[in-house]
Amino acid sequence: MAYRYAAIVKNLRGVIYSNMRVEDFLEKFSWLMKRFRYRTLGVPPSLLEKYPIPRELGTIVELIYPSSPLREILRKLSKASSIPFQVLEATALASTYVSPLIILGHESLELLKAIIVDTVYRARKLTLKEWKLHFRIVDYTTLDLYIWSLENALKILRNSIKEMDFSHELNERINRIREDKKRYWRVIAEEGEPFISYLDLLPLLVETKEIAEKVIGLDWGPAILGIVGSIIV
Repeated sequence: MAYRYAAIVKNLRGVIYSNMRVEDFLEKFSWLMKRFRYRTLGVPPSLLEKYPIPRELGTIVELIYPSSPLREILRKLSKASSIPFQVLEATALASTYVSPLIILGHESLELLKAIIVDTVYRARKLTLKEWKLHFRIVDYTTLDLYIWSLENALKILRNSIKEMDFSHELNERINRIREDKKRYWRVIAEEGEPFISYLDLLPLLVETKEIAEKVIGLDWGPAILGIVGSIIV
């Protein structure tokens, strides 16, 4: 399976998530595919079960788990947190594949609220050129924060398991996100529509010691701990 993971992560430009009605999803999906005609987009297995995704509209690949125990960890986390498995799977796989999450439909944000740690708002419509630019920028957000956010998350989880103070590391995480938001200076507004959100599974794991220990103990476990940039379409 490792060779398949390597091939996918090399070309992936984003991971799709949505909780829209099927007909609305297909309309948004068609718009997205026209913008990514020659780019690969990943779809989590649970999303493929929910939507009849027409693969002929673009280059779509079903994402695989590089380690099968990750799926069971996410199911336990879903049960412990009461957050739908589909939400956790999409976010975890986006982190694992070092790719931004592409959220179709603003109504899809409702189920993501528990793992959104910060948001960039926009107060105007974007041109096609601006959409393409910000698809690239949110990719850089996820990539540039990746290694640091994983290492920072491991420090926090180890301290939380040992019941030690981790406020310094947590503040560093928050400050890195605030600094990263400056990338979006072209559109950022005090209020308006959510445009870029920063997703993080770490707060859930801090509250679940047993699951946190499983994540730390699994070779691929820390891969789900990245701060994931997401763009709302």
